[in-house]
Amino acid sequence: MTETIAAALTARLRLAHDYMQAHGWVQGTEEDTSGRVCLTGAVRVCAPQTGDEYLIRAVLRHEGRAEAWNDTRGRTRREVLDVLAGTEITDADLHAVFGPCWAGVVRVVRQAASLTQEQADQINTARDAAWDAAWAAALAAALAAARAAAWEDARAAAWEDAWDAAWDAARDAARDAARDAAWDAAWAAAWSAAESAAGDAAWSEIVRDLITPQQYTTLNTPWRAAFPTNQ
Repeated sequence: MTETIAAALTARLRLAHDYMQAHGWVQGTEEDTSGRVCLTGAVRVCAPQTGDEYLIRAVLRHEGRAEAWNDTRGRTRREVLDVLAGTEITDADLHAVFGPCWAGVVRVVRQAASLTQEQADQINTARDAAWDAAWAAALAAALAAARAAAWEDARAAAWEDAWDAAWDAARDAARDAARDAAWDAAWAAAWSAAESAAGDAAWSEIVRDLITPQQYTTLNTPWRAAFPTNQ
C-alpha cells in the first residue's frame, strides 16, 4: 500500500523525535555546535532533500508550535519531545494550511527542494521567453480573479504559507547548489528566477479550483520547463 502524504510527514516527526532524544534539545537556534536541535531543527535534519521539512514547519507554525513555541521561556525538552511523538499530521491539517488543492502545493514544494542548477536555468529561460504583454495580461487576469474569490476566506493565509514553503525550499536548494564550483553571477540570476517561479507555482495550486485551465497553465509555464509532468 502506498504511503499517504500525511503519513509520510507524520513519520518524519517520529524520526525527529528519535533524533532529538539522541542528540539533545536547544533553544534559540536550529542546531548548535554539539548537535542539539530545536523542534524545527530536528525536523530539518530528518527530512533531507524532499522538501517535507518546509511542509511540516508550515503545519507546526499554523498550530502555533514551531520556532517561537520552542523558544518560549519555561518550555521543556519533554514538552517538545511530546509534540514530536504525539502530533499526527492529517489531510485535514494540510487542507487547513494550504487550502483544498493542497496536494499540488505539496508537489511544488517537494520539487522546489530538489531543484538543480540546470533546472534553474531552464526556468530562467522560460520566464524570459514567456514574459510578453499577452502573458503578463493573462497572469494579471488570473491573479485578479483568484484574489476576488479567495481573499474572503482562509486562502489568503494559505497563499502566504504556500509561497513561503516553496520559496524557502528553492532558496535552500540554491544554497546547496552554490557550493558547486560552477556557481557564478549568471547562475545567481537563474536561481532568483527559479525562486520566484516556485512561489508562482505554489500560488497557482492554491487557486487552481478558482481559475480556468488556461490561466492555470499560464501561471505554471516557467515551472513546467523544469518539471514538465507538473499538472
